[in-house]
This record gives sequence, C-alpha cells and structure tokens, in this order.
Amino acid sequence: LGMKSLQDADVDYRYLFSAVRIFNAMTVPLISGGYSKYPTTMKSPVLILNFKPEIFKERFADILHYKGAQFYVLTDRDEIVASSDSSLTTAVFDSSWLDHPLSEGVFRLKGEAMIVCREVMSSTGWTVLEIVPVKNIIGGLSLFQRMSLYFAFFLLLLSVTAAIILSARITRPLYVLLEGIDRTGEGNFDILVPIGGFHEIALLAHRFNGMNERIRRLIDENYIQLIKEREAEIIALNFQLNPHFLYNTLGTINWMAIENNQPDIGRMLMALSDMLRYTSKGRQGVVEFSEDLKWLENYIMIMTSRFEGRFETKIEIDPDLLPAMVPKLFLQPFVENAILHGFENMESGGLLQLKGSIQNQTGVFEVMDNGQGMSPEKCESVLSGDEGHVGTHNIIKRIQLLYGAAGSVEMHSAIDQGVQVRIRIPLR
Repeated sequence: LGMKSLQDADVDYRYLFSAVRIFNAMTVPLISGGYSKYPTTMKSPVLILNFKPEIFKERFADILHYKGAQFYVLTDRDEIVASSDSSLTTAVFDSSWLDHPLSEGVFRLKGEAMIVCREVMSSTGWTVLEIVPVKNIIGGLSLFQRMSLYFAFFLLLLSVTAAIILSARITRPLYVLLEGIDRTGEGNFDILVPIGGFHEIALLAHRFNGMNERIRRLIDENYIQLIKEREAEIIALNFQLNPHFLYNTLGTINWMAIENNQPDIGRMLMALSDMLRYTSKGRQGVVEFSEDLKWLENYIMIMTSRFEGRFETKIEIDPDLLPAMVPKLFLQPFVENAILHGFENMESGGLLQLKGSIQNQTGVFEVMDNGQGMSPEKCESVLSGDEGHVGTHNIIKRIQLLYGAAGSVEMHSAIDQGVQVRIRIPLR
C-alpha cells in the first residue's frame, strides 16, 4: 500500500477494515540462484491486509482532548490513511500551508495559529501529523494558572486569618494586663486582671493580681491605720488644748514680765508663742524655708537662755534659699541633738553652726557642732533608725518619701570632734 494507490486495491476503506487478494503470477527464488515461476499445480498464495484506523485514534487520544485537535496519517502522496475525521480517509491532504511557518512548529491554517508535530513512520514511510490550535493549549494552561492563583490566594487568606486569630489570642491578654498595670500606676489597686490566655500569660496575670491584693492589704493595715491614728491624736490635742486660750495666757504672762522689768522672760514667752502658733498652723508637709528658719531661731534663742553660756550660734544662709519649699521643721531634730547631746559635757565653748547654700539647683543645709561627737558606727545606726532620736528618724524618712533619691541626709562624726549633718533637698 505504501507503493501503490489505495484505489488500486478496489476497496472502500471508509467501511472495510480488511482486504484479501490472490496472487496468480509470481516467481520463487531458487537455492542455486535465480528465480522460477510458481508451480501452477499448487494453490496460489493469498495476501491478507488488516487495517484498523481505531489503532491511530487510540494512539493519539492524548491530544484529542484539546478542542479542535486533529491527527492525520498520510502516504508519500499525501493521501489520508487515517484521521481524527474518518470521512477524510482516502482524500488528499493539502499540505501547502505547511511551507509557511509562523515560527518553529507553528503554522497558520484558515487564519488560526496551529501547533504541528510531524513524524515519519520507518516501517511504511507514512507521515503522521498532529495539529492542535494554539489558543486551546494556552487556554488550558491559563485555566490551570488561574486555578493555581485562586488556590494560592485561598491559602494566603487562610494563613492570614489563622495568624490574626492566633495573634489575637496571644496579644489580647497582654493588652489587658498592660491596661491593668497602667491603672495600678495611677493608684487604683482594686483592679484585677481576668486570668486567661496561655500558661505564661495566665501566670503573669495571677502574679499581678496577687501583687495588687498585697499592696491593698498593706495600705489598709499600715497607711490608712496610721492616718487614722494621727487624726485621732490631733483631735485629742485639739480637745485638750485650745490654741486661742494658750496664746492669750502667754500674752498675759508677757505683759506681767514687762511690768516687773523682766524683758528676757517676755522675749522667751513671745518666741514660744510664735513657735506654738507655727507648729499648730495647718498640716502642710512643706513650707517656705524663711518661715521654718524663723521658728528655728526662736527655738535656739530659748535653748540659749536655758543653757546660758554653754554655747553660741553662728548662722550663714544664702538669701536665695529663703523662698525655697522645705519639709516643715526638718532641721530642728539635728539642732536639738547638738545642744542636748553634743554639748552635754561642756560648760562653755560650744559652737553651733547653721549653713545653707545652693549647689546645682539643690539646697544644701548643714548643722555642725564641736561637741563630744560619736563613733562612725553610731552615725550609721542613727541614720538607719536603729537608735537615736525619734524626730531624727522621722525627718530622714520624710525626706526619702518626698524627694526619693534626689534628697539625702549625711552624718559624719568622730569622738571629741563634733558632728556634721548635711541635708540635700532639690529646689522646686
């Protein structure tokens, strides 16, 4: 069939799938060489040709799923042996358009770009053509790309949603805890943070709630109780002593001293009156230093009269310090210790010095004496509150509470070398 026309077989391959032909005249090769005619006494040989176009359709089924895809099996005369369209069998294939490729393997057929694969069968010399429209292949790829893009977008959306949900579960308890810390910093110790979230966050919330509980308990047991006790003491003192009655009585005694030519007694009474008026006036924690210095001068004047001739006082104060705000009576305990303990064993020659200056926006106040002094170990004990005057310890605590690390109290001393106290208060 590769050598002759399909029509010479006198068969219609559109309907028949096999053909039979008897060969009446043929030669047979001899062993000794040459050929002889086939004996007429023997039956003539029969050539049977089976032809099944379905074999090609099965072979090219992988390209036929593309819309518009075709295949052709051609003889050397471009006669169609098999095709995806069985009605074209025995027709002549027009291959002229294959001579003008658009690019390698791509041709234009009836205005449409086609991908053409061409192979030659070694057994028969037939040509096999596979033709697929370019747009249909690309369309399939585009659909795959779109599906891949949609799937990737879905995975991205799912990942973002999961990340947001997981992040919210982690960060929301932290935000609640931070809000509770802020409210605690504002002085609200009643706040309790709901315990939730992961183990570590729940542990933090539990510890935070426990801390607030302990702080509130300490406030109830110490601070509020102390305030109530002091209020009760003040109320009791107010009932016991009417300030107006005391001032009037001291004024009367002062006039009696003047009438009896006792001016020193009168000055002491007036100083005491001013001191009592200053101490009983309000409950301010801080006052102007000028007011506190005036009270301290009255106190020193009374103590000088009491211990006549035992000591003298020297005061050196920077005038710029007078309007500064300072804790009320913050120098009095140190002055009292110098007079009562520093000059205890002295009959005369005592020197009490008060100095005040400004250094780097900080008020520096000094109380110095030349009395009997004390050991460095005892100085440390007095500063820590282990021993010493109650007033001294209270002043140190007040300065620490009011000014924190910016305020300080220092004490230096040695046996028989007196005591030097230096107090630093930031000026506001």
